[in-house]
Order: sequence, then C-alpha cells, then structure tokens
Amino acid sequence: MPNVQKLKANERLEAIDKEMKDITDKQETRLVSLEGLDPKADGSAETRKTTLAEIQDGNVKIRKLRDEREALEAEVEAAELIESESRERKRRTSPKSPKLSEEAEVSQRFSWHRFVDCALNDKFDGPEGEAVQEGMKEAKEMGRSVEGHPLPQALTRVMGIDESGKRTNLNISKRVQSAGTNSEGGYMIETTLGGLIPALTPKTRVLGMGVQFFPGLEGKLAWPRETNVIQGASVAEGTAAAESSIILDQVTMEPKRIAHFTEFTRKLMHQGKQAIDVLVPNRLNRGLGIEWDRQLIEGTGLSEELLGLLNISGINTVAIGIDGGDLTWAHILLLEEAIAMDNADVGEIRGLTNPKVRRVLKGTEKTATTGQFIWEDDDTVNSYPMEVTTQVPYDLTKGTGSNLSAILQCYWPGVMVGHWGTDIIVNPFSKDKEAMIRVSAHLWTDMDVEHPEMIGAIKDIDTTP
Repeated sequence: MPNVQKLKANERLEAIDKEMKDITDKQETRLVSLEGLDPKADGSAETRKTTLAEIQDGNVKIRKLRDEREALEAEVEAAELIESESRERKRRTSPKSPKLSEEAEVSQRFSWHRFVDCALNDKFDGPEGEAVQEGMKEAKEMGRSVEGHPLPQALTRVMGIDESGKRTNLNISKRVQSAGTNSEGGYMIETTLGGLIPALTPKTRVLGMGVQFFPGLEGKLAWPRETNVIQGASVAEGTAAAESSIILDQVTMEPKRIAHFTEFTRKLMHQGKQAIDVLVPNRLNRGLGIEWDRQLIEGTGLSEELLGLLNISGINTVAIGIDGGDLTWAHILLLEEAIAMDNADVGEIRGLTNPKVRRVLKGTEKTATTGQFIWEDDDTVNSYPMEVTTQVPYDLTKGTGSNLSAILQCYWPGVMVGHWGTDIIVNPFSKDKEAMIRVSAHLWTDMDVEHPEMIGAIKDIDTTP
C-alpha cells in the first residue's frame, strides 16, 4: 500500500471511530427515552415503534462501520508488514557503512593543537586528557618508565607512530614550522582549506609484508631456538642407537628508540590550529615511520640502530661479483635455491626491492631472444610477488663498485617486530628566546628473525643504465 493510500486509510479509520461514537451516543439516548415512555400516554406506541426502528438502523450502521474498520485495519497491517519486510531485506542486502574502530573514534576526537596547549599549561582534560591517562595506564602495565606524555596504542596505531624501544642516543631529525613562512605553516592560517596535500615520501613496506608483530611488550623478550636437526639412523641388531641432543640458542629483542621532532612558532600555535592538527602529527608520523622501515631493511645494529634484514648474520646471500655486476635470471634461481636448500621455504616467499632493480628486471630477458622478461606483468619475479620502495638501498658499495642495489626474497612471517610504546614530549623551553615550541616523539622498537636462512638477498646489483 503506497504511503498516500495508507494515510487516507488511517484518516478513514479516525472518521469511522468518530462516526461510531456519534451513533453510539445517540443509541444510548434512544434507549433512555424508551425507558421513560408511559405506555398509557397518547402516541406512546407510535413513538416507541419509531425509536426502536432508529435503534435498529443505528445497530446496522455500527455493524457496517465495524466491518469497514476491520477491513481497513487488515489492509494497513498487511501494508506495514510488507514495508517492514522490505526494509529488513534492504538492510540485509545493502552495503553496510563501515563502523568506526575504537582507534578511529579516538583519533577523530583527539586534537594535536589542544594536546600541545594542554602540555604547555601542564593541565590535561577532555579527549586529550583521557588519551594521556590511558597512555600512562598502558605504560604502567608494561612496567615502562615514561618521559613526557605517553599516548595510548589505540591512538598511535591510527596515526601511524605506533612502536617502541629503549632510551638511546639515536640521531634525531627535525623540521621547523613557522607562521611567518608560507611553506612552514603560513599557508594554513585564516584560510578555508581542503585536505592537506602530502609530501612525496618513501613507501613503507616491511610491516605490510606479513611480519609477526608484537605490541604492548614489557622488558626484554626472548625465544629459545633449535639450531640442529635430530635425525634417526639405521643400526644393526644388538647395536645401541646413537644419542642425539637438542642444541639451542636464543632469539632476543629489547627496546631501542627511534626519535623525531618538529618545531613551530608560538604565533602558529595561536593562529594556525589546522596547521598544528595536520602538519605536526603528519611530520612526526612520517618521520618515525620512514626511519623505522629503513632500519628494518638496512639498519646497521650500531649506535642503537636496529639490525636490519640485509645485515643479519647468516642470511642467504647470492653474490654477483667482486665489484658487483648485472643481475641475471641465473642469480634469481640461485637465490630461490639457497633458501630451499636450507629448508627455509616453509611458506609463501615474497620479494622487496627498489625501482632501479625493477627497471632493470623489466628489461632483462630470462634467456636471450625469448621475449620473456624476469619481471612479469603481474609484478612477480620467478612467480614470487614483489613489492617496491626506495627504502631498499641503491647506494651500496662492493670492491670498486658503487651505487649498487639490493633485492630481498623472504619468508616474512619469520620476521619478528616488537614495540613498547610511544612517548610525546612538548618542550617550550629549548628555544624560548625564538618563541619556538618543540614536539618530539619517541618510538620504542626492536626486531629479529626466527631463522636467518629464511632471508635471501642479493646486495651488489649494478643498475647503471
């Protein structure tokens, strides 16, 4: 039943109710009048006859109205049931609007401008106060001492600065934001703006390759690891079987710090709320995330850096030459063989390299004159999926060779990455004479691998055009 018809039906039901009430009131009046008639009075018989006829006629009208009412109510009820079923069917079949995660809801309410303002006044309230309280609670549960104002993982995950480590003297990068310089924040003041156009930055890939990720860690972390293979042997009757023992070592992780800070003027703080809410966290997030990804790939393990995949002792390495050289199909097959010969091909192998190597492999045939190139159109090499980022080094040296590139092929679930939290420190004093405010972020993290043999690499690829 269309809405217009349904409306008219409801209006008719209201009219029926009114009409039935009017008739019922008249019927009651007629019954009272019958009771008051004197049978001996002149004309009383005729009056009684007329009143009874009117009562009968009223009863007929009431029955008709009741029948009409029941029919209309049945139609309305049927229409409402059909509409209800239709709505339920649409609800079940229509695409569901994604429900905001806890992290996204926290991020929407959190304001970096207000967070900095609260820190400057040493008084936190509102969503920012709740965030700091939750961060303090998490840090306490992890047994981690805190510098500055810790943020909860629910917030730092959605912002992209999630991870953690030990207090160290890692080199810190910086960026100054200023209201007086357009490119430093001035473009964000007193102007209606669309979304921020981000800078062109390296793609961070490692955490998306399927690594094991361990959040919320406390203290050091260690796993025992088998390093030998126990194998049976045939023995003659009456001869004792050889004794075999398990040999173990240990895989360990302990927090190391990756730090980044940005600075901005007090004038920008007062004039550029959008600049603080957008530019500052973006600078911190990208700075931490890019450096973190770089260290996971090629960290030296020195000066409190992570020991990255390319520098872990015992990985499978295929060498091209004493000074590096051209990457060929034979080298790709040797890399696959090396991992398999160590029984480290326990699952899907995926590769990671830089755009220079991709360019070379797209132009290198597997075998001359076949027209079959090493880098396939579906972004695979030797049937293994490949990812590309400028984070994979292209400035390596070997012998007299320079600007050499690397390629990784790994069983990524064998890579373990841990994190211990993120601290945010607002410092208005380091450059108080210049009226500058510094916000620094300290991310605590470490990594290791289950077995180095799960990692395969070529680190001396000449990509000279």
